[in-house]
Amino acid sequence: MIGIVILNYKTWEDTIACIESIQKTTNCNYKIYVVDNKSPDDSYKQLQAALGNNNKVTLIEADRNGGYSAGNNVGIKLALNDGAEAVLLSNSDIIFYENSIDIINEYIKKNPQVGIVGPKVILQDGRIQHFVRENYTFYNYIFSKKPFVNLDFFGINNKTMNKNYKYEKELQFSGILSGCCIALTKNYFKKCGLLDENVFLYYEEAIMSYKAQKYNLLTCLLPESKVLHKSSVSIGNKQSAFSRYHRYYSSMYFLRKYVKINILEYSLVFIINFMPFLINSINKKEYRKMLKTFIKESKRL
Repeated sequence: MIGIVILNYKTWEDTIACIESIQKTTNCNYKIYVVDNKSPDDSYKQLQAALGNNNKVTLIEADRNGGYSAGNNVGIKLALNDGAEAVLLSNSDIIFYENSIDIINEYIKKNPQVGIVGPKVILQDGRIQHFVRENYTFYNYIFSKKPFVNLDFFGINNKTMNKNYKYEKELQFSGILSGCCIALTKNYFKKCGLLDENVFLYYEEAIMSYKAQKYNLLTCLLPESKVLHKSSVSIGNKQSAFSRYHRYYSSMYFLRKYVKINILEYSLVFIINFMPFLINSINKKEYRKMLKTFIKESKRL
């Protein structure tokens, strides 16, 4: 059985559409775990009304909104306790194409050396969501940030982002896939544990992949498995202070805890992330409100 965890936050209509697409396109044995991440609207009641009689769906209301990792862990634990051989984590704004989950499920059964599997992600305008990355190091992280991203010394960005990959053939590597739809095997959880709840948003995929590499588990992208990513607004504006704070903090936490960058390297990373936050705080109240928190939490790392 493959467990499918869908994290809902104020997107109950998307969640229902996602579940309908699973039911229409999937033939393998599966069970769906919908975790409402303490939505402040009537999402949970709406989901109860729509899914209450569906025996393929377990609906859970989280007792707090702890972010992506904490919310998904609620569903992951239930799925593993129910005997799932793999757990597919799906954003609520994903629509599954025919046999997408079946392809992933069969691949996992035949490839025990793989810990992470993902589909080809297609955006609403028909473009492929390009998100196949090498695991982060201090150097390729620095060259992914402005202004260094525009320099691309020695082709570091091209290699890190796998820009030459055409999403036509299976890719098996050690690296990062998009967390909008990603499957983790039972063996992954046995060796790597649950998701790291110290990050609220962003860099969850980097942490997953770093753990997988540590335990010699490969990552695979299967182009035959396809999903549509509608890019919902559950996270909100990516340029907001809330979004930027978590993106910057999560990256610094990841680099410090997992990549083990030293204090000098961390100081440079902090400056690169802190400066745009500081500049925005000059004329944006929301940034000023979070500036002290940004500094305080950064010092703890």
